[in-house]
Amino acid sequence: MRIYQFITALLPLCAAAMEIESVKFASEGDLTGWAVSPSNAAIISDGALKVTNPVRSENSRAEIVKSLPLGKVAGRRVWASVEMSQDLTPSVSKWGGKVFLLEGGMKGHYVYAGKYVAPGKYVAPGKSGWGKVSFFADVPLESDALRIHLGAESSSGSAMFRNLKIESSDIFAEFAKIANAGYAEKDFELKAFGAFSPAGVGYGASEFDAGKTEYAKVPFSMRRFHRNGKKFAVAMKSKNFPSGLERAEAEFPNISAEGKFLYALHFVSGSADGEKIGIVEIFGENGKKAAFAIETGKNVFDYARPSANAECVSASPWQKRGSIYAACVSKFPIPENFGRIAKIAFSPAAAAAGTWIVLAANISERDAAFPKEWNYTARAGGVWKPLPEKYAPPAAAGSVLDLSSLNPKETAGDRGRVIINKNGRLAFEKTPDVPAKFLIHIGGDFREMSNPREAAAYAAKLRQNGYNMVRLSPDRDLMSGAPADGEFNRERLDLLFRYIAELKKNGIYIEFDAMASGIGYSVGDSWDPRERRNFKYSIYWDENVKKNWLLGTRKILAETNPYTGTKLAEDPQLALVIGYNELEFGLTHNSGYGELRDQWIKFLKRKYRNRFEKLAEAWGKEAAGGAKDFGDLPAFTHADAYGRLDQRARDANEFCMKLERDILKWFRRQFRAMGFEGPVTNFNMGKSLRSALSRKNADYVAMNNYHAHPSNFITLGSRISQESSVGEAINISRAFSATKMRGKPYVITEHGHVFWNKYRYEQGFATGAHSALQGFDGITCFANPVTMKDTPPAVYPFNNAPDATIRSQEFLTALMYLRGDVAESKSEAVVRVDEKDVYKTYSYNYGLDARQSRLCLLTKMSLALSKFEPAENEIAFDRLGGSSLILHTAYGNIADTQHSDFDLKSAVDQMRGRGMLSKSNRTDVDKGIFESSTDEIYIDTARKLMTVDTPRLQGSSAPAGAGAKLSDFEIISAQRNANIAVAAVDGLKPIREARRLALVISTNSLNSGMTFDDAEMTGLIDIGKPPLLVETGKFKVALSTPRWKAMRLWALNMDGTRLKEIPLKKSEGRIEAEIDTSSLPIPSVFFELSAAE
Repeated sequence: MRIYQFITALLPLCAAAMEIESVKFASEGDLTGWAVSPSNAAIISDGALKVTNPVRSENSRAEIVKSLPLGKVAGRRVWASVEMSQDLTPSVSKWGGKVFLLEGGMKGHYVYAGKYVAPGKYVAPGKSGWGKVSFFADVPLESDALRIHLGAESSSGSAMFRNLKIESSDIFAEFAKIANAGYAEKDFELKAFGAFSPAGVGYGASEFDAGKTEYAKVPFSMRRFHRNGKKFAVAMKSKNFPSGLERAEAEFPNISAEGKFLYALHFVSGSADGEKIGIVEIFGENGKKAAFAIETGKNVFDYARPSANAECVSASPWQKRGSIYAACVSKFPIPENFGRIAKIAFSPAAAAAGTWIVLAANISERDAAFPKEWNYTARAGGVWKPLPEKYAPPAAAGSVLDLSSLNPKETAGDRGRVIINKNGRLAFEKTPDVPAKFLIHIGGDFREMSNPREAAAYAAKLRQNGYNMVRLSPDRDLMSGAPADGEFNRERLDLLFRYIAELKKNGIYIEFDAMASGIGYSVGDSWDPRERRNFKYSIYWDENVKKNWLLGTRKILAETNPYTGTKLAEDPQLALVIGYNELEFGLTHNSGYGELRDQWIKFLKRKYRNRFEKLAEAWGKEAAGGAKDFGDLPAFTHADAYGRLDQRARDANEFCMKLERDILKWFRRQFRAMGFEGPVTNFNMGKSLRSALSRKNADYVAMNNYHAHPSNFITLGSRISQESSVGEAINISRAFSATKMRGKPYVITEHGHVFWNKYRYEQGFATGAHSALQGFDGITCFANPVTMKDTPPAVYPFNNAPDATIRSQEFLTALMYLRGDVAESKSEAVVRVDEKDVYKTYSYNYGLDARQSRLCLLTKMSLALSKFEPAENEIAFDRLGGSSLILHTAYGNIADTQHSDFDLKSAVDQMRGRGMLSKSNRTDVDKGIFESSTDEIYIDTARKLMTVDTPRLQGSSAPAGAGAKLSDFEIISAQRNANIAVAAVDGLKPIREARRLALVISTNSLNSGMTFDDAEMTGLIDIGKPPLLVETGKFKVALSTPRWKAMRLWALNMDGTRLKEIPLKKSEGRIEAEIDTSSLPIPSVFFELSAAE
């Protein structure tokens, strides 16, 4: 038996649905028809259902249950939603304890979908306020029963519910019994139709994604394939495939199958447009019948020629050997008053050469509107205008984009080594009371250069763009073309030493990753999917990996650089070091831990003082697994560390924390032995509380995080979120603040609003301004924001040099953060994190509570892992609850979960009472409005609007149509979503005194020919190519300035040189500009205002 569940977080109930159950739980009468178990478990209290389970055990359960009418749910997609709050202990069950569940189905296809108290199941243990949860399940046509459960299982405490709603929608045809096409490979690898390739049918369809629940926004279900040899689709008979079916029928017994439309998910193979492929028939009661002729190019498409029209649209494309294929969704109107449908039949045309493959069908009330094109392709024209294919990246010397003045003209190390001062901030030895801030570059710099001249030019270009630190991760590059493990490509090593020397001349410091590649300083390609070595795991147990680490690291740090005359480890240019980039993935992403068994047993013996009976008592019989002594215990499992909630799980996580703390100590010892005396850290991706505890003894905290990380880089089908980070209350930056440690420096080692998210223009404010408010010590946009290439390649995720949107945001970040235009908060909210409490409450694999993390939108925020007395400028809060983590193969983040027991409104009131927020501060928690304690940063999450208003820089990041009136600058109108900002670039003069200012209008930008599966630009089909297309529009802005008479405005080239003057409307003390970026010679992002004599 295989259990299927389809769960989503907070999905809306679908339109045109049939209501099955709607209960407010406002009175005792609302419990009529429900079975209550035990009989005293449920009461109606304060207008809600309260279910209490007094016992926390594997088999304890308190719930109410109701059977749903089969005639309304069988064969349908059933949606369930409820508002709930809870105060529950963690479940003792390794599966988690159910609190809201649909359960039933049939033998061989059991429906079991819902919400549980367990990691990753959307309901964290502990207390929570009211929040809405929802999910759906596809119910088999032949189901015996379907029940709804509300309560608490294997957890003690209470759960409260109100406003329950159960609805059903689309009716799915069932092909499982007759399907002759489906998965051709083991382990459900989605290799559909591969068996037909020799016959010329469905060639290349092995990459079709049969796991989706919607295609072209129409629900389909390809379930129960396991009941028929993993087959779920029907290949009809044709001249090319004579063994196909001559007829395929799907019946709807015992249910009222009615609707306005029949939808089919299907395609044809080897068929010319105009060919008559077959017929679809629907049969009703009293002899009713309707038929739809199927014709290639009209209401079905050949899978090799995706298209769209009013009747059919291609969907879910895949790629095979360089060609694009797609299934398609067709819509057939059911005759009015047709009534109940008893059967659907598919029959191929006898003379058809093309093969018709039917994947799924449904009967629906919805009238889906198909787009005019099956995909969306960005092309020059309309709102999209190309930049020149050849353009020099910012910035030309002396232009408003030239940021070289942000850093002093000095050699790196002139102010001594980078230290941690008494206030827990990075500083220079010779000026310990002045915090040092670093704008850090990372990416293709070293990989891009091939000779000493380019090394010198690159270093100078970095300084010109404001960067004063480079993060180096050179292991992959040094091993490219290397003769053997640990033997570098000597030419590349020599060039690295030259580059380091050039950086030193330009006053640029270094943050160094001793290792980043999954195979370290070894010959091979760590990105090759066939590569099975994983040093991020094996470094914990394999001495050869540690030797490899030492061999490579010593060659870089402990060899004398011939161009500086010093060893890098002893050179004050080396400011910060990381032992191994994102090492936490070595444990979190591993499936087995057999190699760590000896260390695991040793850990347990020490913890339980060699008394196995103590371990058995703590773990219980099931967890001990019948072991009689320590030597009988197996290695811990991934479920132990990241799934179970019992003492064995606690021990596994304490063991992992010990491993991580021990490896950090080992890294520090090796760096010290090489002569490096500066700050050392590790574990720069994990957002869990366990990761925070593992970093407890680090000298500083480094962290990576992203908004809208792509699911599979730039391969076809890779998807990206098109949500606004501002609309999510800048969750990317809240996750940063939620991992900062009180009294320790904090460096963002990677951040990014990733291409092709259309809200990338928010990055400067969401991360740059926020980092300044928080007083972070360094910030790194990942990756490659500067390039020496005058003909940039296509933009792709993490290659920002060609991306005009991110380039503009880095410019603003340099001013807000490095120049200090955005003030650091003078107050700090500190969240106490008690290690024992984290383990007691099984919170180690959760992040800081998402609601609690919103404190950082108001003031600085940090975690305190040890007892402390709050300073006068600090306000302390206990950690409450936690939020689930978003885990991906390449990154992790804290989910913005809705359940929380943290009273943010009360915290805001306390901060007002302490004078940390001014009387005029506009924060309104209920409306999702937050204003910083400095009164400079304002966020309105509902409007996706964020403003920065400082003496030297003012602007608004907002959707089209949103205006903003700031101290000196006004956005009167904006035709496009954009970040529109003005900054004084006249030394440190404020806007109202400046003679020279930079104006930024940052919108979206895409590669030419970039193709998506729909206009939402979520799923990628083709990454496209240069030139870059910039979204253009009309914008009207105004500036108050005493120099209004002399002010002139120019659109700029991408390097900051003047392109075209734009007229200004002038009045006393004020200038206005109407800018149509589509009418300019190039779609300028940067503009210059100047009143120079």
